This record gives sequence, structure tokens and C-alpha cells, in this order.
Amino acid sequence: MVLQKKLLLKVVLLFFLVICNLLFILKAMTYKERKQKMEYLLERIEKNWCHNLALFATKSNCSKRTVERMLSDLREEGHDIRYCRIQNRYFIDK
Repeated sequence: MVLQKKLLLKVVLLFFLVICNLLFILKAMTYKERKQKMEYLLERIEKNWCHNLALFATKSNCSKRTVERMLSDLREEGHDIRYCRIQNRYFIDK
């Protein structure tokens, strides 16, 4: 009986930690945070350091789709960002 209570307590604690992590990851991004991440993404592209959107998304604590939207926004701002399938990287066409 005591062993079952301990096991149940561990399961509940683990579930709570998972939910807390999901809430932290899924929290809404503020305008300021989004602009900072967009500037960082642009900087990485200018320095030829942006190869994988999924990896950038993980490091930026957002989804791959959000990074794709940021790329679209940067393109709308006038940056000529392209993807090279041979080198597997994003670059700015000058």
C-alpha cells in the first residue's frame, strides 16, 4: 500500500513537471521577443550560420512553423532571403 502511494506520487509529480514544461514552451511570445528572434535569425542568415530551421526553432524556444513565419516576415520587410538546396542553408541574395 505504501509502495503504491509512493509510485502514485511520483507519477503525479512527473505529470505536473511535464505540464509545467509544456506551458513554458507554449506561452505566447511578446512583440519584443519576436523582433529580437527575427533580428537574431537575420544575423545568422547573414553570417551563413542558418542551416536547419528545426534546430533554430529549438534553440529559440519556438516552433518550426513560427520560424517559417519569421522568414516570411523578413522577406516582406525587403530582405531577399533564399534557400540553397545544394549547400542546405539560407542566404541573402545581393
